[in-house]
Amino acid sequence: MEIHILWGGPGQGKSTYIAEQLGLWAAAKKIALSRTLVLGPTGVACVSLADSLGSLPRGELQIMTLARFALLGPGLPPTPQFDAVVIDEFWACSTEQLLAVRGALQSRLAARFCLLLSGDPMQLPPPDNAAHKLHTEWIST
Repeated sequence: MEIHILWGGPGQGKSTYIAEQLGLWAAAKKIALSRTLVLGPTGVACVSLADSLGSLPRGELQIMTLARFALLGPGLPPTPQFDAVVIDEFWACSTEQLLAVRGALQSRLAARFCLLLSGDPMQLPPPDNAAHKLHTEWIST
């Protein structure tokens, strides 16, 4: 597993980095864009990120909210396995969102996958201590 953590304020280039990194991984055959999952905490965040990823073929990426993926996850077939998972505004995710997504992802990750966590821990801090602990666990495992 390869983990990238993007941390910075608004306008610091996080979305640009995500687009460039996904493009580099795809060009190097490390990932297939069609097996890339991009998650955001809200629909507005997903639309904003999708607009920022304009340099990538839009139909290739699977972009949805954390809640939608958590709800659809158990009903989805175990394939395709994801080569890459991007979680935007990671630091703003609640404990419930992270646990639901983690459960839905468990059997759907390729043996060698890339995880990219992006956000601003100062902009919208986790709403509780449990979320902070879970953020730390995600990064350390």
